[in-house]
Amino acid sequence: MQEGFYFEGKIDSTWLTYYENGGRKSLFHYSRGVRKGNFTIWNIDGTRRMSLLGHRDTVYGVNFSSDGKYLISASEDRTAKVWDSNKGELLHTLDIHGSGLVNAMLSPDRQILATLGTENKIKLWRWNQTNNPPLIHELSAHRKSVWSIAFNLDIS
Repeated sequence: MQEGFYFEGKIDSTWLTYYENGGRKSLFHYSRGVRKGNFTIWNIDGTRRMSLLGHRDTVYGVNFSSDGKYLISASEDRTAKVWDSNKGELLHTLDIHGSGLVNAMLSPDRQILATLGTENKIKLWRWNQTNNPPLIHELSAHRKSVWSIAFNLDIS
């Protein structure tokens, strides 16, 4: 039996997030528009693992932290939420970007949080495990929404 989880929801748009750490492989599947921002994690064998409730609008992005401890979700409701990926417990709600969010993720060293908004900006925050991290830098030269970002895994 394969180890891992996936998200289930409305089928208008589907996204996948893959995570591997120490031989543990997880595939998270989630869909846009899931009950106005709520989504469910399912095990690969089809059994329900947990539901994550809290967003008030469409969830567009979900990413793991590099160590797999956290799950970061981004929503049209203007918030990024940080969850304990094992318990499904909501740890932080960040209403910091100023527009709807399409994605959010932590750098490999978990020092920087990147948020990508519908107003075509990428904002980088000093992640201090609070609901109000300080802004480090704003990238605003894009003409349309940026849907994805990647950090260099070599943080040396």
